[in-house]
Amino acid sequence: MQVLPGILIIGYGKHVENKILPAIQTLDIPIIGVVSSNKNVPKKITHYKSLKEINNIIRPSHVFIATNPSKHLNLIKEATRISKNLLVEKPITIQNP
Repeated sequence: MQVLPGILIIGYGKHVENKILPAIQTLDIPIIGVVSSNKNVPKKITHYKSLKEINNIIRPSHVFIATNPSKHLNLIKEATRISKNLLVEKPITIQNP
């Protein structure tokens, strides 16, 4: 499967909507799509409900993980199956005491 140049965003909340998307668009980086259960993803952006849904469809060159930190570790493991170039919002993981 051919690698698509651009970024796949995992997670869609206010921070992605107000900060991340505008920054990516300013840099003219193609947005391949958004993986999120949020129904408010703009119609002009391809919306996927899960990483499993895209596993055999696309191979993004980059993946941006912008979810709750408690989900990061599992998403990192899943995302490395479709791309080796990951950007994860901080904190990368959280530790339970």
